[in-house]
Amino acid sequence: MMKAAEKIRIIREAFHMNRSEFAESLGISSALVSCMEKGKANVSRKTTLILENKYCINPTWLLYDTGRMFIRDDITIDNMK
Repeated sequence: MMKAAEKIRIIREAFHMNRSEFAESLGISSALVSCMEKGKANVSRKTTLILENKYCINPTWLLYDTGRMFIRDDITIDNMK
């Protein structure tokens, strides 16, 4: 089972962003992104909702490791490269 911390990094890298860019897009600090990626901070409900609405990330995949990464079938990591 992949942890949410690993998934935050995977999401950020899939969209070709550094921590600062990703943090700005989520309205949080880059320090918080770093802490989330290291597993030192939990992914908040607010951040989960932003990821779902802005990047089509499936919250069930992010938090519970169930289902697909994206909520839309036409989006894949390969599309992001």
